[in-house]
Order: sequence, then structure tokens, then C-alpha cells
Amino acid sequence: MSASLRFAPNGARAAELDRVVRERLATSLRPILDGFVSQGAAGAAAAEQLLQTIAAGPVRPAVFGLYSALVDAIFADDAAQAERRLHALLQLEPAPALPGDGPRMVTLDEALIGPGQVDLYARLANDETTDPAPIERVGSSGLRSAGALGQATLSLLEDCAPALAEELRNLIREIVFVRSEPDGARPAFQGASTFYLWGAMFLNAARHANRVDMAKGMAHEGAHSLLFGFTLGAPLVENDPEERFASPLRDDPRPMDGVVHATFVLARMEYCMQQLIRSRRLSDEERSLALDQSRHNQASFRDGAEVVAKHARFTAVGAALMEGASAYMDELMRSPAEAC
Repeated sequence: MSASLRFAPNGARAAELDRVVRERLATSLRPILDGFVSQGAAGAAAAEQLLQTIAAGPVRPAVFGLYSALVDAIFADDAAQAERRLHALLQLEPAPALPGDGPRMVTLDEALIGPGQVDLYARLANDETTDPAPIERVGSSGLRSAGALGQATLSLLEDCAPALAEELRNLIREIVFVRSEPDGARPAFQGASTFYLWGAMFLNAARHANRVDMAKGMAHEGAHSLLFGFTLGAPLVENDPEERFASPLRDDPRPMDGVVHATFVLARMEYCMQQLIRSRRLSDEERSLALDQSRHNQASFRDGAEVVAKHARFTAVGAALMEGASAYMDELMRSPAEAC
């Protein structure tokens, strides 16, 4: 297996994935900007400055979101919408507010994520769900509470799982806390990540109300982002995306790529729980929560791995990544560390 595809978290690898994703964005964006400049719809200096900023270092997720919306408008032959998205992209301050200082704790608020971004963020967060429960911003006091817990959890991970913490800091620019409740037959939104908002993870603040649940959510969404980075958003499998299979993390049947994502994610969540359990840094209540979560992770991983083994038609990258996750979980379940 290539060293770059190994299961263990790696902060330097995460930083390199971020660089590659930004490089691909700039490569794709340049001819689009050149076209608008040639038509007089954009200034050459502003366009070049945006491309240089993208190449220079991490950028806000809104840059990727606006690029996705711009491309959608171009393919829809909606010139007016394309110009609106272009101007929003050129007017956005692309660099993170706190470069190199880890993820910002934000919510669906224009003052935090950028003018006109609330609807775009909400749509992209629910992009894979046909009938999603709505998500809303959390209030200022809720954001302060969730943000403080998020920072405390990152500090805990830096002590207990430093490689995972470094990976998260190099992959994630914004943790977007939202509010969501069950809506009829639709369950509450738990969390999400999408390649179209590279660098963002969404978490339901109410469902991540202690350090263990917050760490679980960070590991969960961070693992999705890692996989998106490895494939540049492409599938890990060659299965027909219309096919549906039982998922270890969802009640509704999912495409095989989603099942593989979920199974890998469970292994990363279990890595996180094992690091916390072994650390002796948890309270008795937190330790009990982590042990319960660990049992759930292992049982659900077995379910997912069984479906994947029967039905997945992997790409080379997908096979290598799943091999690493399976090897980690097989070794763990042969010699559990619960006695710590």
C-alpha cells in the first residue's frame, strides 16, 4: 500500500491534500475567469489576485461553494446567475480569518461565512439527501457554547490523538454549527461534509453536546473530507450509483460509494474513541460514553464491511483505503484495549 494511503492520520498528508485540491480549483477556475475577463465582465487584476490567493495557501470554504454555484450556472446557461456568482467570488475575502490557527467556529450567518452564503451552504450541506430536514443557524449564545466545546475538544484531541488533531486542523477551515430537529418522517440533521464546500464540516450543535460526541463528530466528518481529498470528490467504487445497499450509518439504503465512506468513517471514529479511552483524560461519564460508542463503531463496522466485501467494485484508491481501515479494525478487535 502506498504510504500516502495508509489508514493512520497524518497532518502533513492532509496539508498536501489541501494543496492539491486548491491547485485543481485554480486550474479549473483560470479558463472560466479568462473568459469573463475577455468579455469585460471581470477585471484581470482581481481575477489574477484570486488565483494567486488560492495557490498561496488555505482558503475559505465559500470559495469552493461559489465556484460550484458558478459552474452550475454556466452549465444551466444562466448568464445572469453566473455573473452574480462571479462577482460574489471576486468580492469575497478568500483567505481564512485565522490562517494556520485551526478551524473557525461559525454558524449560518452572513457576517461569519460571507454575504449571500447562507442559502448556498445550507443547500450544499444537504446535497446528497432528497428530502432533508431543514437546518438553521444557532443563536449567538449557542454558537459561543458550541464553539467553546469545539475548541476544548480539539485541545483534548491534541493531547490524546495528536496526529488526528493535526490532520483535522489541516483539512478543516470552518466547523459550521447548525440547529435541526426531526420534521415529520425526516430525522434531524446530524452532520455533513461535501467536496463542494471543501474545508467545512457541519455539526448539529445539540447532538454534539459533550467532548466525546464532539470528538466523534469531528472524526466522522473529517474522515469524509479526507476521502474527498484522496479522490478529488470522485467515487471510491465503480458500482452503478443508482444501486442501493444497506448502510451501517443510515436507515435508508445508500449507493455503494456512500456505504464505503460510512464503513471507513466508522474505523476512523473507532480510532478516535480508542485514543480517548487509552488516554485516561476522560471523566468517568465521558469514558462510559466513549466505550458505548466504541461498541457501536465495531458492530456497525462489521455490518458495513460485510456489505462492502459482497458488493463493492473498488477503484485502486478505494481498495487501498478500505484495506487499511479493515486491517486496523481487525487488529483492534483481536486485541481490544478496553482494559486501560
